[in-house]
Amino acid sequence: MAVHSAALNLFGLILLFHAVYSAYEHALLPPSISLPPLSSSSTLLSSLNPRIDLPADITLETILAVLILCLGIVSGSPELRPVKWAEWAGKLEREKQDLTDAGAGAGGGMGRNPYRGLDERVGFLDIRGARREFAAWVREGGGGAS
Repeated sequence: MAVHSAALNLFGLILLFHAVYSAYEHALLPPSISLPPLSSSSTLLSSLNPRIDLPADITLETILAVLILCLGIVSGSPELRPVKWAEWAGKLEREKQDLTDAGAGAGGGMGRNPYRGLDERVGFLDIRGARREFAAWVREGGGGAS
């Protein structure tokens, strides 16, 4: 798969470089035949017009090159992780990977869950604990305000 994406990226880059060079060469063309030939570099710079319309083939080549590059980059990217962090942490626990070897996680070597270190910090608001306390308070009658 890596060779396939590398070939797509190389082909896309060559195509993009060719489109850029073609656009540059097209910009250097004189707007009409009746103009005098360029005699110095100052007239060359003054003759470059950024409003020159590019031919359709150069525009299509540029768009095709960008699409091929996007396809090559996406096909060569590594496998995506789950979007939900809880699933990712559970996957790490199930696979029993050591986070210190992988160099990931905020908790360092504090177990397999990368978020255990964050949840066990001193002064950290324990939302789950507060939710359990609130549920117990509601079951007991809730303070008697009527």
